[in-house]
Amino acid sequence: MDERELLELALTAVEACEADQAEAFAMEGERATTRFANNQIHQNMAERSRQLSVRAVMGKRIGVATGIVNNAEEAKGVAARAVELAKVSGELEDFVSLPGPTTIAEAPAGAAKDVVECTAADRGEAVAKALAIATGRHLVAAGSLATDYSIIALANSLGVKAARSATNATFHLVMQGEDSGGYAAAEGKALADTRVAETAEKAAEKADMGRHPRAVEAAPMTVVFEPVAAAEMLSFLGFAGFNALAYQEQQAFTCDSLHKQVGVEMLDIVDDGLDPRTYVAPFDFEGVAKQRVELISKGVVSGLVYDSYTAGREKPARESTGHAGPAPNTWGPVPWNMIVEPRTGSMEELIGQVERGLLVSRIHYLNFVHQRQMILTGMTREGTFLIENGKIVGGVRNLRFTEHFVESLGRIAAIGGQGELHGMVWTPPLVIDGFEFTSGTGF
Repeated sequence: MDERELLELALTAVEACEADQAEAFAMEGERATTRFANNQIHQNMAERSRQLSVRAVMGKRIGVATGIVNNAEEAKGVAARAVELAKVSGELEDFVSLPGPTTIAEAPAGAAKDVVECTAADRGEAVAKALAIATGRHLVAAGSLATDYSIIALANSLGVKAARSATNATFHLVMQGEDSGGYAAAEGKALADTRVAETAEKAAEKADMGRHPRAVEAAPMTVVFEPVAAAEMLSFLGFAGFNALAYQEQQAFTCDSLHKQVGVEMLDIVDDGLDPRTYVAPFDFEGVAKQRVELISKGVVSGLVYDSYTAGREKPARESTGHAGPAPNTWGPVPWNMIVEPRTGSMEELIGQVERGLLVSRIHYLNFVHQRQMILTGMTREGTFLIENGKIVGGVRNLRFTEHFVESLGRIAAIGGQGELHGMVWTPPLVIDGFEFTSGTGF
């Protein structure tokens, strides 16, 4: 099925939905994964499916039904179920309307050929390079290489019609030594973006550098966060902080910080669905064109992202910024394409600026202590190193932290010049002073 056919399926569901307003979201895709552990590939799997979700609006009552569909009749059946659910749903008093059509910008071609044509043998051949590096260094590797090719189509009864194709590929692994581990990951639109051999070498180097880890006292210290670790924390800032629903429900740090200085002046964070550094998406899951939103400008919190529901709740009502998730979306709008604008300095140069601190490769078990205050807790994992006098002197045992992350933005000492994409965030490495480590571990 191509974009045109999938859009026709969505339109069929909308036309069949006997409601005041109707929306249909159709997605067809294939996800394939090659997993490995103990230096052996142990699983090759692929899944292909076509799903349809229909949102029916009857006054202020909303019903959402989802199903696997193969033809127009099954699509009509999903629409009928959505109507039945709407009839028995409670009223959403502040709901205004589904969105109308917007002008959607032309985006670069959405699908990478090497993902669309990738086979299990291709993935196996790529993974074999990583396994050869592991065995050559007497390390044990575990991880996965995954590819995803999808087509999505959206239509509603107010005239929205949109479809696009997209691909992504992700590779991550841990290289394990007797008493050390090294983590690395790479991803992007194309299979080539995973840089399997380069990424495996990076993980292996960390495992070698981290042998015989020492314990260091848990205390506030300067930290160099690699992009993987920085992106993990920034994603929490994004989906819980710049989310208009969280703001309206008084659960976001922006309730206290909107239009205020929270970060250093060098810090600029934007969300831009058309920026090729991210997974380009010209429209959201309501078929609304994505707007470029400045989230933090020169350290000042400057914007929020909206979907049609949260935009309608504003007084006065405003337009959606094109950041809706798939219905039913109880979380709210999300900045899916966050970018921390780079400054200057390679990783080596950033490390060279640190008198004493830590290099952190990865964050593990990250969670909220307090969502509105953006207090996060987590621990380092698989690649934590002591820096002294601008040089890495060895691995350290992992540390737990509890940090007021918004406050830490005001303690950024440097932002690197080269970034990486990890999930919803493209970011360079960050150097943060006084990061609050609270306890150590035995490993």
